Amino acid sequence: MIIKLDDKGGAIVLLDVEQYIAEAYRQLLDIKYYKELDEPLQRMTLTKIRKLVIDLQEDGFLNEKQFRFLFPSDFPRPRKFYLLPKAHTNKTNGFFDRMPPSRPIVSNINSESSEIFKHVDFFLRHLADKHQSCVKELVRLY
Repeated sequence: MIIKLDDKGGAIVLLDVEQYIAEAYRQLLDIKYYKELDEPLQRMTLTKIRKLVIDLQEDGFLNEKQFRFLFPSDFPRPRKFYLLPKAHTNKTNGFFDRMPPSRPIVSNINSESSEIFKHVDFFLRHLADKHQSCVKELVRLY
């Protein structure tokens, strides 16, 4: 069995290992969304990001602190693919005999590009917060 939080984080879901693996392969083999690579892109991406960060510092766009923050580690963590079950959909079915629909996630934590994304997020977050569809917190009024 695999124990996961559901996609919305409101329930704990117990999954059959074989069904979970089969669903992961089903999604990964869908050529509409995924393409098999001959080799990992991590080394090439690492080299390109390092060159970009060095160029930005040399051109005066980054100070030393920003440079150190953005320069990727020598040993970035590979991205991880996993599924979050959507147990909140079609609750009447129960999903006792099959894998529920699942959202694919590719974790970028500690990858070669994770600090770049944190930096961009810092500068763009205030724009997202102003968008009419952005929900910061849900307040219930009784």
